Amino acid sequence: MDFKIKEIERDEIPQKGRKVKKVTNIIEKGNYVEKFYNNAEKKIPLGILDEIREIDFNTIPKGEPTPTNEKLSSVLKNLNWTNERKYTAVGSFFLDHFKNGIGLEREFRTIRDLVFDTMKLQLGHVLGKLSAGIIITYDEMVDVKGGNNPSLQELDRKIEEFRNVINFTVPLLVIGLKK
Repeated sequence: MDFKIKEIERDEIPQKGRKVKKVTNIIEKGNYVEKFYNNAEKKIPLGILDEIREIDFNTIPKGEPTPTNEKLSSVLKNLNWTNERKYTAVGSFFLDHFKNGIGLEREFRTIRDLVFDTMKLQLGHVLGKLSAGIIITYDEMVDVKGGNNPSLQELDRKIEEFRNVINFTVPLLVIGLKK
């Protein structure tokens, strides 16, 4: 699958009546965007990056968390990502998926859950279980039935907000699905 890659900087984007901080170093990939943190582009094996990038995100329903999660989980299972608890345990928590030292979280419900997923990946990295993590969420805020709009933009803002308090070291790729 060929992608037109271009790095962009987004100006402050008004969302739900407020301005959101500028998010930089986002790479546009057609029907999704990606952003790397802590040199994840060097830590995630190329085979896994290619595999994730080849998912046809157009087939993933958007707007309701349950069908979005179910479809994406099915796609990942077909790519041999495991969700067996003996592999996904991180401390007393469980990751959505695991493969070759990479933890993967799907989050389409709330920003709170998205931040918690990031902390689980950080814990897995600190404990030496994960070499890197991947989160798949929305690109921008969308109306989500039963939730309060998780998005790459909101997660980026939260990471910056907590950076002085939490030593955020996990190499992380965040995939943001477009509406």
